[in-house]
Amino acid sequence: MMTRPATAPSVLLATTSAAQTTGISNGDPVKFDTVTYSSGADISLTGGTYTFNLKANHPYILNGQVNTANFSTLNVNAYVTAAWYDTTSTATQIGQTCTTLSVTDTLLGSGGSPVCMTVFAPTVDSTVQLRITGVSGLNQLGSSNAMPTAILQELSGAQ
Repeated sequence: MMTRPATAPSVLLATTSAAQTTGISNGDPVKFDTVTYSSGADISLTGGTYTFNLKANHPYILNGQVNTANFSTLNVNAYVTAAWYDTTSTATQIGQTCTTLSVTDTLLGSGGSPVCMTVFAPTVDSTVQLRITGVSGLNQLGSSNAMPTAILQELSGAQ
């Protein structure tokens, strides 16, 4: 017999309130500061540090999208890469790196995915950030109609 969790899984959708034009170097966080949807109590956002707070012993899907970036040049090799980091005690990358390329690189057939997705199951209450891991020619993340977005979803509710 399948038992139902005591509470429904938590989910949180966050975005940036403005295009990010400062703090766009290697190691800087994507500055998520606006929660547009939240359900449940196991995921929260600390806006001043741009970190997401996760409860221990629950698996989560972390999905970050850096789908719009403006570059200072239209030549090849303009890009931004990002990845999720466990920032609980030391910054440790979790999951794969994602890449957003300049239009020129995209037209030339270069690959890359602006979506950073991973599953994370912390054993202690933890904090995570989506961080920039590499840049070339980057002027800003986001635009007036396409800001970076994060969706964090708990895979099972509290027992």
